[in-house]
Amino acid sequence: MKRQKACPKCNIIYHLTAEFFYPDKKGKNGLSSECKGCRRIAAKKYREKTKKGSKERHKKWYKENRDHILEQSRDRNLRVNFGMTLDDYDQMFEKQDGVCAICNCPETMTYKGVATHLSVDHNHITGEIRGLLCRDCNLELGHYETWTVKHELKIKIYLADGQ
Repeated sequence: MKRQKACPKCNIIYHLTAEFFYPDKKGKNGLSSECKGCRRIAAKKYREKTKKGSKERHKKWYKENRDHILEQSRDRNLRVNFGMTLDDYDQMFEKQDGVCAICNCPETMTYKGVATHLSVDHNHITGEIRGLLCRDCNLELGHYETWTVKHELKIKIYLADGQ
């Protein structure tokens, strides 16, 4: 027979299992004293009570740590999408003298007044990283890779018809 316990808040008797009580190392049975329902209600009230201060703290922390957050995000993006670290990117950037591997120009694209980083060019089939490109060359290369003779013929016909 399963042991039972009454929640001190709602006085409902439940089976003494993780189905009805959250795990709690400090609890007598390794479970919290209050049932899950009562704990959820208390947590919701606490969140509502501290919502404004919490939002302001998060906003302040984000503003103070923005550069760190952006660097972490960029590092995660490089690792997930290309299997490379920020150090790998920086070495490749230095090796290319900070310019695009195709046009030999620095990146001119900006976002919110700040120059963006060169794009990591890679083979979409093998995943092999080829180099760093400016946004314009990266877009043109993407179109070139999917280019076919059929496209070229259609464009020539289109341009000829327009004259």
